[in-house]
Amino acid sequence: MQSINNYILIFCFAVFVTACEKFVRIPVPETQVQAQRIFSDERSAEAALTGLYAQLTATTLSITNGGLSIYPALSADELYNTSPSADLDPFYTNSIPATNGTGINTRLWSAAYKYIYHCNSIIEQLETASLSAAFKNRAMAEAKLIRSLLYSFLVQLFNDVPLVLTTSYETNAVLPRTASAKVLEQMLTDAADAYDHLPLTGVKAKPVKATAAALLARYYLLAGNYAEAEKKAALVIDANTYSLAANLNNVFTNTSTETIWHLPKDQGNTAEGAAFVPASATVRPAYALSNSLLNAFEPNDQRKTAWTKSNTVSGFTYVYPNKYKARLATPVTEAAVVIRVAELLLIRAEARAKQDKLVEATADMNSIRLRAGLTATNNLSKEQLLLAIEKERRTELFTEWGHRWFDLKRTGRIDEVMQAEKPGWKSTAQWYPIPQNELLRNAFLTQNPGYE
Repeated sequence: MQSINNYILIFCFAVFVTACEKFVRIPVPETQVQAQRIFSDERSAEAALTGLYAQLTATTLSITNGGLSIYPALSADELYNTSPSADLDPFYTNSIPATNGTGINTRLWSAAYKYIYHCNSIIEQLETASLSAAFKNRAMAEAKLIRSLLYSFLVQLFNDVPLVLTTSYETNAVLPRTASAKVLEQMLTDAADAYDHLPLTGVKAKPVKATAAALLARYYLLAGNYAEAEKKAALVIDANTYSLAANLNNVFTNTSTETIWHLPKDQGNTAEGAAFVPASATVRPAYALSNSLLNAFEPNDQRKTAWTKSNTVSGFTYVYPNKYKARLATPVTEAAVVIRVAELLLIRAEARAKQDKLVEATADMNSIRLRAGLTATNNLSKEQLLLAIEKERRTELFTEWGHRWFDLKRTGRIDEVMQAEKPGWKSTAQWYPIPQNELLRNAFLTQNPGYE
């Protein structure tokens, strides 16, 4: 009987995933008949959630499986691809066509909306399922938090995007772009609701209250609400549940004390490890770090020692990211870290500096510097401190989830930095183009400036 039940759950989730893929392609979906069957009990609902997590790491270099560690890093001043690529070159040269199929459409836009559909379907079905209120609230909290994370990536990549909150084809097929500020409001609502209903403790692969608080801190920083960003970051930092890993080589292991939330793959290690680490010391890495990033590390910065590595091939030395060190699928020792306590310290540092709490902000920043083997920095002006925090974010969070690209836009410094980094830079390149095929499907969508 147990085996039969497992087969039923696998079949139901296969129907669920197929419906999501149909939604992305915008035909009329045939999902209504199966809706109630999937969530007939808590076990089947939990299976659908498990399937959602599996989808987040199923497609190589998708928006939640390594893609944000590569595409925005190429667009910014962090990374370059070492071999010509029709997919990658436009990201590095900031000349992405709206017809870019692999990166923009498949791995970023379409993947995000497919996963958002998963979240919406889970939320809708839980709302009407005859399950306990406690279970429903917790399960919906997970789906809402994941939805908020996906929208946070979309608005920072594309600016205004359609705000899809239902599985209704009739509604979604004609949605215009929603102002990014409104999308951010929804992100905050989802994450706040998740905070209210997630458990206090759990495994790192599943979000808990601290996860929601950490993401709220990130979102409030993006929104410019520095008091709330500081408050939410402090909730996690001051609880002392998570701590900076003393050994930099252990920061990204699946047992790291620093990790608040990670996404383990169903099988294997991380997409970043597979993409960044070359097969041997004699092989040219697929991606290498820019000179400007390497020069941003101060002398004796142990992050450069622990988190970068080099191969010399045909007389040229390539320095590549080495945060995730496991290239092969086994043994499984690492998982993609979504958010960690080091980021929260830097969020709180910036939020405090923005509120003129310079002593407290400096202390937060110095905790990161000291862990990296650097000396403490003190007596900086507000402007100097904000730039110092930006530098620490650059050397601490490089090639993680698009942080550098997003930071440059959030701080309004992208034109200044990119004009110096890449001659011919145009400000319109800071927003990726809406995929051309989406514009053809939905007449209510508009293209970003510079791509018409």
